Amino acid sequence: MKTISVIYENDEIILVNKEAGVSVQGGAGIAHPLDEELPKQLGCRIHLVHRLDKETAGILIVAKNPSAAAKWTKLIQTEQVQKVYSAVCFGIPQVKGKPVMEGKLSGTVEAH
Repeated sequence: MKTISVIYENDEIILVNKEAGVSVQGGAGIAHPLDEELPKQLGCRIHLVHRLDKETAGILIVAKNPSAAAKWTKLIQTEQVQKVYSAVCFGIPQVKGKPVMEGKLSGTVEAH
């Protein structure tokens, strides 16, 4: 497996650049999940704070201990943290079965 890119680290958390195609957690038929490979790379245990889908690339927060994981997991669930996703689309994107941004080359789609 390729080296997982660490982009920030402090006493509580590590931010990694998760590539598309990498599973965050292991399971049946999952080879080389991040939660198994990153500890091997770092030489220490990690605690997942959140997850990203296998095909989603992005910044993943992992904690260095259970108390930091609880703190950051709770923080992410509040309005103090904003998640932003960018997507490359082919064709006309749809939200709830209705086309959006028809005729535009770029824009923002908000769906709650």
